[in-house]
Amino acid sequence: MPYPTNDMTWQQYFDLAKRMTSGSGAAKVYGGHHHTWRSTTQLATVQDGRNTVIADDYSFMKWMYELMIKAQAEGTIMDWASQRAGNLHYRSLFYNQQFAMMPMGTWQIATQIAAKQKGDAPFEWGIVKFPHPPGVPAGTTAGNFTGVSINARSANKDAAWEFLKFFCGPEGADILVGLGQIPAGRTPAILAKIAAKEGFPAGGAAALETVTVRLEAPYHPQLAAIEQILNEEHELILTGSKSIDAGLADMGRRVRALLGK
Repeated sequence: MPYPTNDMTWQQYFDLAKRMTSGSGAAKVYGGHHHTWRSTTQLATVQDGRNTVIADDYSFMKWMYELMIKAQAEGTIMDWASQRAGNLHYRSLFYNQQFAMMPMGTWQIATQIAAKQKGDAPFEWGIVKFPHPPGVPAGTTAGNFTGVSINARSANKDAAWEFLKFFCGPEGADILVGLGQIPAGRTPAILAKIAAKEGFPAGGAAALETVTVRLEAPYHPQLAAIEQILNEEHELILTGSKSIDAGLADMGRRVRALLGK
C-alpha cells in the first residue's frame, strides 16, 4: 500500500484508512483511529482559518462529522461508543497494532520513541503532516498554547519573570527538544535537532514543518463551559443519539444562550 503523504486531504485520509482496514472480531485492524476527544473531529473544521470553536453557528463542522459517521458505519475507525464503553486508550491500541493511522498531537513522538526503546511498541512507525480540507495548504495544522504565568501573590515576581524568560526562550526550548518535546518556538535548528533525536522515524522531518498553526480554542472567559457543551453534543452525534444537523444546531443554541446572544 502507498505510504501516507505530507499532502493528504481528509477525504484521502479516510479513503486510505478504508483500504488499510482488515480482519474482524478480536483480530480486526482498523485503518484509522480517532480518539474520543472532540478535537479529533473538530480541529479539521478550523484549519481553513475562517472559523473557531467559539461560534454562533456550528454548521461549518458538518462535513467532518459526515466523514466520521460514515467511517464508523463502515468499520474503518472504531466507533466512539466502543471506545468509551471499553475505556480504551489510543496508545495501548496503537502499541497492539490494532489500527494503522491516527491524527495525534506532537507529544506522541516522544512517547512513541520511549515506548519502542522499552520494547512496548517494537515496530516501525512514521509521521506525516496533518491532513487538510480541500483548498487549504498542506502543512496547515492546529494547536494550542500551554500557558505559563506568574501568580499575582508571588513574593518573588522578578525571579519568576527571569525564570519564565529562560523557560520560554531558546535555552528552555533546547531542554524541551532534548526531552523529545516540540517547543512553541520552532526554528530550523530546533526542528533539525528533533529530527536527529535517536529513535525519530526516518523520513519524518518534513512532517514537522508547518505553514500555519490554527488555534484550537481561543482564550475566552467562558471557554470551560463552551468546551463542556461541545463535548456533550460531540458525544451525542457520534453515538447516533442525535443527527448531525440536530447536534450542531443544539451546539450553537446552547453556546449562544451561554454567551447571552
